[in-house]
Amino acid sequence: QASIRTLARSMDKTKHYVVVGYASEEGSKAFNYELSRRRAETVYNLLVKFGFPAENLEYKGEGPTTKFSTDDKNANRVVVVKQK
Repeated sequence: QASIRTLARSMDKTKHYVVVGYASEEGSKAFNYELSRRRAETVYNLLVKFGFPAENLEYKGEGPTTKFSTDDKNANRVVVVKQK
């Protein structure tokens, strides 16, 4: 949580961001899309808890659509915050 607190403090509160969750390919597509959405929602909620305005945030799950690593399946289980 400390790193998310630091992130919330460093983000420009006048900009709009999207929190995107990802998942590995293990399991069904439906499960991974829901899992990635929940991951993003968790980070979204923490950013809001730590003071980032909810009206400048949104979140979504992308499931296993992006490969961050082909060698390490855990590397694909991530959440990314992108400026819109």
